[in-house]
Amino acid sequence: MGASDSRIVSYGWRITHITPCSPAASAGLVPYFDFLIRLNDVLLSNDRDEVVHQIQSQSGTSLVLAVLNAKLGTIRECTVVLSDTPESGRDLLGLVIAYCDVDIDSFHPVRVLDVFPERPASQAGLQAFNDYLFGTSTLIFTSLHDLEETMKNATKPVPIMSYNSQTSAIRVVIVPVIDKWTDLTSMGCDLASGAEHGIPLDDRPVRFDAPLS
Repeated sequence: MGASDSRIVSYGWRITHITPCSPAASAGLVPYFDFLIRLNDVLLSNDRDEVVHQIQSQSGTSLVLAVLNAKLGTIRECTVVLSDTPESGRDLLGLVIAYCDVDIDSFHPVRVLDVFPERPASQAGLQAFNDYLFGTSTLIFTSLHDLEETMKNATKPVPIMSYNSQTSAIRVVIVPVIDKWTDLTSMGCDLASGAEHGIPLDDRPVRFDAPLS
């Protein structure tokens, strides 16, 4: 399977979170860029309950996932050995998924344009021009408004998935709680979103710099 197969796929289950030390983490999956397309050669539907049931039915066994990478436009197969604790599909695999358009042109991350010293963005390790904020484990950012709502309502540090175009790696950055919130400038960085701030495309695979725990 390769790039030609990916052209017939329009939607899939986008991975937005991978639990450290989980079966999904061991399979080399990449959050936000990887989409689950098939399970044991069965095309996954857009019905979450049905997908969870399919995963639960494989408890304690191994399964083969067809995974589309949106950046490279290719489909690969990953073999995953599942947990035998059938609490939920998420727990068995160790990931969170959302049904989305797989076209990378549909991605609308928030780009970091500048970072100011000794401010929350700097403390989180964000890099000007290279970093793109994709979202949290449960919310995919589609605009600056999504990031603003996330930060102004935060009561504890916020883990955000950030892609770095220089290293072609995605990592979790922890943005501190901002006590005196006014607007996005409270983060201590300049931000932008939209088509002109899309992810630069190249043929490098994306690496996931997973947190240790």
